Amino acid sequence: MTTASAPTGDAVRDRLIGRVDGKQPGPVVVVIAGIHGNEPAGPIAVRRILESLAVGALPLTGTFVALAGNLAALHLGRRFVDRDLARLWTPAEVERARGNEQPSCVEQAELRGLLHEIDAILGEFADRDLLLVELHSTSGPGVPFQAINDTLHDRAIAFASPIPLILGIEESIRGSMLDYMERQGRSVLVIEGGQHEAPETADNLESALWTVLSGIGAVPADSAVVEAKAERLRKAAEGAPVIAEVTYRHNITPDDHFEMLPGFRHFQAVRRGELLAEDVRGPVRAPMGGLLLMPRYQGLGSDGFFITRPVRKGWLSLSAVLRWLRVDRALTWLPGVRRDPIRPRHVLVDPSIARFLVVPIFHLCGYRRLSPRDGRIVFARRIEAPEPTA
Repeated sequence: MTTASAPTGDAVRDRLIGRVDGKQPGPVVVVIAGIHGNEPAGPIAVRRILESLAVGALPLTGTFVALAGNLAALHLGRRFVDRDLARLWTPAEVERARGNEQPSCVEQAELRGLLHEIDAILGEFADRDLLLVELHSTSGPGVPFQAINDTLHDRAIAFASPIPLILGIEESIRGSMLDYMERQGRSVLVIEGGQHEAPETADNLESALWTVLSGIGAVPADSAVVEAKAERLRKAAEGAPVIAEVTYRHNITPDDHFEMLPGFRHFQAVRRGELLAEDVRGPVRAPMGGLLLMPRYQGLGSDGFFITRPVRKGWLSLSAVLRWLRVDRALTWLPGVRRDPIRPRHVLVDPSIARFLVVPIFHLCGYRRLSPRDGRIVFARRIEAPEPTA
């Protein structure tokens, strides 16, 4: 029997926005909306999904749960109050939030509340395949896109949705949930729906959620609803690359007084040296050519902009073969490459010896790049999400 808890009204007051349990057991999808308080489209999108599932518009297999991210910031309509909740997912901060000490700031309390709900769901559904989904929007205009940790399991989830797939976000941003959950072997999908207040952004997020639910077998793939949502996303993503990889992130602080020049959009081509912004030091120019992503047109946030490059889908097919063959076991035979004696999943690379195509080779073989240590490049083998036992 399908059971549902009704979503709240227009204002997000409770951590649990709503939950629907299908008639049959199956995948568990936990959606977190409003991690940033100035992104209202996420809560709107999950309410629509909850309402449709609750009345049986499509039969649900498994469980769909929607959680509010930063309740305090949502109430204020601000990105965050004290600290960015989307950058607070470090092992130290998570451990502190799970402890008994008083929260150090508003977002520490919000993290504690989120972890309490997520841990309860993980405990309830320890034998199920579970997917965490973050819903976001951006201050700059452009097409919707998605991001994952580059595991074979999570690629299959992302390819169900016809919007651009971005790789490498977790390598350039410290403290994201994408980064933290990858280290726990959990699947996370991040969906960016479009500009914060644009009316189509909630539609994009809702459409992407339906395609994800269909792709993992939670709702019928051949339904007219899902087909219409997928077609809507295909039109929204016209002209954008199918897959792109982050090659540069421009970090900023409040003291920089960063101001993006007007008129930039997601996936707009930029040339090396092109003027993109101004700060206290003067002009900010593109350090390389590529496709611009997430230009910052809001007051808060540490990401000025990203630059990406398109990736051919054939490279992902090649990497799948290399991972299946476990070619990575031979990487430590290469000059300048050795296994970390303390962390068995980590590999240390001396860039003065191993100079050519180091990062692409390790990416192909299923590794992610971490912060350098003692002059060496550090890579960690990605943890594939565990297969469900029931």
